Amino acid sequence: MDLVRVVAALAAIIIVLTYVVINDVPAHMGDYVNQPYEIVHKALEELGSSVVIPNIGINGGDLTRALKVMGSLSNALSIGIPNPPIGTAGGLVFMVPAQRAVVSIPLGINVQSYNKDSVTLRLINYGNCTLVISNVTGNYVVLSSRVVIPPMGIGYVVLTVTNPTALYQSYMEGNEVLTMDLTACGVSTTVMYTLGSQGNVSIPIPSVGSGIMSIGVRNNYPFEVVIYNITGEYIRLVKPVDVRPGGVASAEFYVSNYTGFYELWSGNREVINATMRLGNALVSGEFLIGRGINITPISVGGSVEVNVTNNLGTEVMMYSMQGPYIELAAPKPIPLGISVITVNVSNYYGLYRSIELGNEDIVMTLGIHGVNITVTATLGGAVGIRPRNAVLSVAVENPLNYTLFINNITGPNLHLLNSVAILPEGRALVRLLITNVTSIVNETITLDLTLMGVNLTEVFMVTSLGIEPVIMEVPIRNPLNVSMVIMNVTNEYLHLTTPVFLAPHGVGVLRIRIINIHGLSGYVNVTAEVGNTVIRLRVRL
Repeated sequence: MDLVRVVAALAAIIIVLTYVVINDVPAHMGDYVNQPYEIVHKALEELGSSVVIPNIGINGGDLTRALKVMGSLSNALSIGIPNPPIGTAGGLVFMVPAQRAVVSIPLGINVQSYNKDSVTLRLINYGNCTLVISNVTGNYVVLSSRVVIPPMGIGYVVLTVTNPTALYQSYMEGNEVLTMDLTACGVSTTVMYTLGSQGNVSIPIPSVGSGIMSIGVRNNYPFEVVIYNITGEYIRLVKPVDVRPGGVASAEFYVSNYTGFYELWSGNREVINATMRLGNALVSGEFLIGRGINITPISVGGSVEVNVTNNLGTEVMMYSMQGPYIELAAPKPIPLGISVITVNVSNYYGLYRSIELGNEDIVMTLGIHGVNITVTATLGGAVGIRPRNAVLSVAVENPLNYTLFINNITGPNLHLLNSVAILPEGRALVRLLITNVTSIVNETITLDLTLMGVNLTEVFMVTSLGIEPVIMEVPIRNPLNVSMVIMNVTNEYLHLTTPVFLAPHGVGVLRIRIINIHGLSGYVNVTAEVGNTVIRLRVRL
């Protein structure tokens, strides 16, 4: 016998009582009023909506099944994140050919002026690229400011003297050697110059130019690699290249500045943007490549196909999944068994590092038995997911002609996130926060309601069969001109917890304790005082 029928039968008590009073039925003729269906129908026609029958339309069975499923998520729903697409077990090696021929740019240097405070050098740039003098140091001099000399141009370097006497002695003996740190054609180098000497100093740099360069790519992964695009400051891939597992392929690059490229390459500072397929993962992001080392990720992300194993005993709809580094590409149903979903990864290494540390928290919205559940869980490797809490979105219907207010829903491990007002014959969405998804069954849940200005408290027990009432509060209206006291309502499976006084045309609340809802049948014994008359009835359930 379901909750709606129990409430209807309890509410029918006052209909029967009213019928007895209106029709002047002898109070002791209990057998006469044990025909409730005819009596109730006739009384309803006469009394209209004198009795309120609350019926909150929560599908307890579906909700309970969804709660039970939640408790087994960590064991029965696993998300198999594949191994990192780039890692220590493999890699790509770019075999850049030898550096181009070295050329020398002559730099003319002579002393322009000298005094106890400063020395001024006149520099002549005989090359066709810009020179940048970033630092000059000696035993007794330091550079005042950075100097830029255009191609085929002249510049002046002012050195501050730190010890005039010692500098003069060293200068006269030809021992004041200056170290000049400079950049020529984008290449950093160092030039030595003895203060006071005349002539040119040679600046060695690779040849400056552009063109096509073939670079070998070795694939140390156990799967095929397809490189779709690579762009850097001075290089770009001309066309895609496919490299078989353990193989080597030649990739053609256009190099806009050989000098600049070799400078970055030799200093392990060549940052590239690349898009490539590594096995079943399409990755794109920033990589760092350098001389003699594998390609190293900086911020690599992409899309990857992930296996999901569903052993929950029911199909699950996965609406969304999101974490610091991972996001579901599109909603997808997850049937029983193994299926495949596509997830977008913003940073593979951030994801795997977070999983390793056990702090990769994801938020999933799942549809289970018609109930939407938003689960917060920790994403792990072998164990899949470990749910910590969840938010259930449950539709609640109000079939009454009165607005129903749901003020709160509480339990040891749950509470209501939003109080709602449900209009007559309307519906609303309530959101329940579950703080412990493994211990919902056998919990007691309390609902705080307001109906017709009366505060009600309904107590339910979550069982494996559904949500069963423990305490029910039924608002009753007295349609008579005399007061009424409901003294007792009882049978083997329920009883009234306290007598209820109803003023003439007033409203009261029957607080009924349910002992066993599944065993409810037979009759309910009712004792009531109407005016000065005590009436004892039996009402069939």
